Amino acid sequence: AGLHPQLAIILIGANNFGRVHWDAAMTVPGIEAVVSGVHHRLPGAHILLLGVLPSIRSAWVDEQTVATNAALARHYGGSAVVTFMDVGDVLERNGKADASLYVDPRLTPPEPALHPDAQGMRLIAEAIAPVVARYVK
Repeated sequence: AGLHPQLAIILIGANNFGRVHWDAAMTVPGIEAVVSGVHHRLPGAHILLLGVLPSIRSAWVDEQTVATNAALARHYGGSAVVTFMDVGDVLERNGKADASLYVDPRLTPPEPALHPDAQGMRLIAEAIAPVVARYVK
């Protein structure tokens, strides 16, 4: 028999803005290629593509995150195969990433907020739950 998933969830892209320093113009086609590859390998699955999450790194990273998410929203808007959701606002307070929802600032030595902690992931899970419920029975 084999696994026949009804939903594939993709969270990708934030690391491109780090050491490799790829901008949105380079990141978006890569994300689209990953989505296309997942669709090819799992043709019966719906794909839930999450937007690049906010972080606390630099104004440039913030700009690239917004540009990437806007491009992905345009590209996948109205798609029957892919639902794009920008859930980053659940990790923000007053329009900026809330460091208390990230594990990195608590590391020794502390690092810039990039990876959501358990509470941050719980908030993401709650935000995507209605879409997940549509495809996972």
